[in-house]
Amino acid sequence: MKILNQTEYNPKSGVLKTIEYNKSDFNELKKRFNYNPLVLIALCKYLDMTNSVLIVSDTYDGQSGWRGQKFVIGDIDLSINGFCLSEKRVKEFLNSNR
Repeated sequence: MKILNQTEYNPKSGVLKTIEYNKSDFNELKKRFNYNPLVLIALCKYLDMTNSVLIVSDTYDGQSGWRGQKFVIGDIDLSINGFCLSEKRVKEFLNSNR
């Protein structure tokens, strides 16, 4: 895990981070995402097999106060700009890229 960027967006609300995860970051991914461990194991295996990294960027909508994560592997954004990330999307991606 490597923090690529941190931006303070509101002193009361916190910091937005952009983090790079690699094949060895199962425990860090487990802490951040409440996903089935088997999905995270498969994700780490995919990153290893494809020599890829996962870029996760915190997102924030100031109008609604909604927070999310942009979840990008290569040029594929599984979160649709950070507001539609789900375990189901990650599973579908992994199943379609075996």
